[in-house]
Amino acid sequence: MVKGQITVAEDRPDSVDAVHLLAELDTDLHRRPYPPESRHAFSIDRLIREGVVFFIIRYESEPAGCGAIKLFGTEYGEVKRMYVRPAFRGLGLGKVMLKHLSEYARKQRVSFLRLETGIYQTEAIALYERFGFQRRAPFGEYKEDPLSVYFEKCISWSFLKIEAIKLCASVAQKRGPRPRSERDEKIPALIGRLKTLRKKFD
Repeated sequence: MVKGQITVAEDRPDSVDAVHLLAELDTDLHRRPYPPESRHAFSIDRLIREGVVFFIIRYESEPAGCGAIKLFGTEYGEVKRMYVRPAFRGLGLGKVMLKHLSEYARKQRVSFLRLETGIYQTEAIALYERFGFQRRAPFGEYKEDPLSVYFEKCISWSFLKIEAIKLCASVAQKRGPRPRSERDEKIPALIGRLKTLRKKFD
């Protein structure tokens, strides 16, 4: 359980703390056997050039990790440069950062988060799956790569409600008309399922 004070704040990717964190992350990544074509980490210059929004998470005022997001209009935001220093792992900081990135993206009216990670990043993959990300096909400029895993998560409750309504309409159309009483009996169960789904998106 996390007991210390945690803060997440936007920072420049070329700030002193950011440079140190990104250097540690790159050192860790270069220990993994990825060929050059399977390495998609953004350099500091590219983070700045492409307008990627960068955040540092601090535990008891100490820089403990980082995360970033690149927005593609309101279609989706791509999570980049996720890292937690080894000394601060096990405190739930990765989840805190993902929540912060989700909230930031929602404020920009973005409906989806997407990301790419390598197959050797097993701890990161486990974190993303616990947070509700689902595996998907390559997106954007990414291509099929056996060393990469691609994820997506819907973060918009409004989008989910619209999709649920479409699904219900589709099911009703396939099944045909039913007595009003029978339809009404289904409503509480459907609302319950929607509430359960919403918890996964919050």
